[in-house]
Amino acid sequence: MGLLGAMQPGHEDRADHVVAQLGDGEHAKGAMSLVPPDVAADPDQLRALRDRVDAQQHQRRLDQQEMEGIAQASGMPAAEDGA
Repeated sequence: MGLLGAMQPGHEDRADHVVAQLGDGEHAKGAMSLVPPDVAADPDQLRALRDRVDAQQHQRRLDQQEMEGIAQASGMPAAEDGA
């Protein structure tokens, strides 16, 4: 999808980006990102990206758990998996 966005006017600078495998973190598995070639060739930058994605995924899970707890305390039905 990121490559499609590179075709939009004003985003031509992204046309040379490549898909980089970021690997697995503690909370995010199989992370990938569209990055410039120089970032794709730098393991430290890829690790930093993976760590950022991992931290964001962890925060999403915490937020989801909190919302489910609030809903349950309010008497709302539990959300189905994937909802």
